[in-house]
Amino acid sequence: MKNLAFLLLLVCSSTAALACDCIMYPLKQHVREAPYLLTGEVIEILDGQTKEGQEYHRQRHSMNPREDTTTYGYTARIRVMEGFKGNFGAGDTITIESAYTGCDVLFKIGEQYVLFLHQEKNVLLTTHCSYSARMDNSPYVAQQMAVIRNESQSRRKR
Repeated sequence: MKNLAFLLLLVCSSTAALACDCIMYPLKQHVREAPYLLTGEVIEILDGQTKEGQEYHRQRHSMNPREDTTTYGYTARIRVMEGFKGNFGAGDTITIESAYTGCDVLFKIGEQYVLFLHQEKNVLLTTHCSYSARMDNSPYVAQQMAVIRNESQSRRKR
């Protein structure tokens, strides 16, 4: 019985470690406060070469053996499609790092994302508890992009 209780505790604690608990502020506030804001396409995942990346992929694979974790990751090369804030323009290539937490975006090669970024020690990171996400054809994303474009244009006019 002790072994079963210990196993349940271990499983619950490892799952909880991947959770991200956020208080989301209005999108307009994130647009105003983000140092870097852009849309981009993932062209390369670089995690497989780092100790942290390999450990992350092993952990994800142990939780879902059928998932192809090699196409997901946190350290990624992104081709900028549209830059809204910061000094990045269409066609630029950037590298985004991670702290390997459950709050980071799970990138997939070939997918497009809207990214709210900040910089720490010359490294770009996705801002936790922001609206960074994969772009799709949903009405939600279309509405989000309309707000981002409108807020970005309003800032430029000032």
